[in-house]
Amino acid sequence: MAIEITFRHITELGHGTREHAQALGEALAAEFPSIENIHVIVSKDGGLFFAEVGVQGGRGMNAEGKEKDADGCHAIGMAFKHAERQLRKHLEKLHEHRA
Repeated sequence: MAIEITFRHITELGHGTREHAQALGEALAAEFPSIENIHVIVSKDGGLFFAEVGVQGGRGMNAEGKEKDADGCHAIGMAFKHAERQLRKHLEKLHEHRA
């Protein structure tokens, strides 16, 4: 499972930002083992940071979370929460269909 982290228009947010995104990605992958790839994109426009999290996995498991905030780490965390919510909803639909 690969976790890619890309910063656009900025070099890096601060100490530990890359590690924070990596830890969130690993936690998400541990919860959903069929995840194959996670791509995190962080960009800055004006005073806001934009975080996009794209998750790809087996069995049609694709999710995307987007968030903007003045704090880059908070934007990354919220984008991961959006993607996690989409993955949970997808798995619930799969289980309901099989039942």
